[in-house]
Amino acid sequence: MFHAGAQHNLALSFLIGTDDLPELDRMCTRFPETPVILDHVCGIRIQNGVLPESELELLCRMAKHSRVMVKLGPFQALGDGKAPYLDLLPLIRRVVDAFSPERCMWESDSGGPIMMKDPANDYPLSIALIRDQADFLSSSDKKQILIKTAEDFFFNR
Repeated sequence: MFHAGAQHNLALSFLIGTDDLPELDRMCTRFPETPVILDHVCGIRIQNGVLPESELELLCRMAKHSRVMVKLGPFQALGDGKAPYLDLLPLIRRVVDAFSPERCMWESDSGGPIMMKDPANDYPLSIALIRDQADFLSSSDKKQILIKTAEDFFFNR
């Protein structure tokens, strides 16, 4: 899979926890040209306002691989689950600082296993978390995360 991914510029998307990152790190070292997407921020969850530093450090170390990208979301599942999801801003900042906006993409996971409590309200607020609340990002960074990273990789090849 890694060889084919590198050869054909096909992303391998992984829904894994941070415990699996050492093996993925080994494979990314062996196949540095393979595009890899880490889904759901590797399952890192903020609980009671506490950012799990050791897990976050494992994830951020993967930024050394230039073809690794991270999906930011689903916001309703990563923290206290209450829109407008402001408790997630420190996590988002650290991941974007490590990977850059060009390697981070927003994801809704709308309809996924952890449902939004009020999708008509919560879905727009999950976009607004990046667009309006992440004041550490420039307007071009926000556009990159919300639109361009996914658009560039999946559609502008």
